[in-house]
Amino acid sequence: MPTGASLTSLVNGFLLTKRTECPSLETNKYYEGILKRFLWYINQNQLPEDTRLLNEWHIREFLSYVSSQTNRWGMSGNGSESSKNKASYTTIHHYYRVLKTFFTWCVNEEFLKESPMVKIKFANPKLKIIQPYTNKEIQNMLTVCDYDFRHNAKFLASRNKAIILVFLDTGLRAGELSGMMLDDIDRDRGRIHVVGKGAKERVVRIGATAQKDQETQDTLELLTKLTGNVNEAFKEEQSMGISKGKMAICQLVNEKVPCNEPDELASLLNNVVTEHTFQGWQVQPSVYATIKRDIIFELAKYAKEHPEVDLNPDDYSK
Repeated sequence: MPTGASLTSLVNGFLLTKRTECPSLETNKYYEGILKRFLWYINQNQLPEDTRLLNEWHIREFLSYVSSQTNRWGMSGNGSESSKNKASYTTIHHYYRVLKTFFTWCVNEEFLKESPMVKIKFANPKLKIIQPYTNKEIQNMLTVCDYDFRHNAKFLASRNKAIILVFLDTGLRAGELSGMMLDDIDRDRGRIHVVGKGAKERVVRIGATAQKDQETQDTLELLTKLTGNVNEAFKEEQSMGISKGKMAICQLVNEKVPCNEPDELASLLNNVVTEHTFQGWQVQPSVYATIKRDIIFELAKYAKEHPEVDLNPDDYSK
């Protein structure tokens, strides 16, 4: 049996194995998030890094921390909202399941003789019955879409109406709808090819309401174009390790702005852009105007702080 395997190295090995076995990005983020918090707890409480020295009571103490403590993981500000209150039983069960899976992997890979989770038992959480929207609530949502369409928010209204009708007709998950591509939609036969959780494929039908609504059909096509382009861009950016938008800004600053620290200025301008952009922002004229305004402000501020730079913000606002 290998000796001296640290908990951190085994967590990294487990996550690497999961990424090669499971193509779902969300599933891998789920495992990584819980195990990174487990490592944080081990480090904060000076528990053994040698996995063989971890025992049942160390795990019980960790699960007790998850269940009883507020403001967990030493987090504050944005992103810490979910850790401010006591965790639900369902959340605790998630931690239990991930740790059980991790230590079982350690045993199967012969890093451990026995899992410290063997004697720890958690009952499955009781499933909550989710109350569906009433017909009146659904009609109210569609009424809001129609109102927005008549009051200069045509894209937003059409998009939201398409989303609502397709959800109602198909029962798709949010991730399934956002991952749709143009080729996935068979408008002639009213079908959508869906890749769901665990990369499982299925075919769902678009109901009569969404099929008859030409506005919904047109918007659905636009949505798949937008999400398809964004998904492809994300894949390309992940392979490069840098966003295409940031690359474009760096290139423009290097070519157009006469300063000694182009990377610093490019980073400042990139922050301006990323603060205001979101999926589908390209079709929102107001976003363009806001970005243009804030870029001018940032350039003016930079020129004031760097008088040696011959920079006129108005020359670069376009």
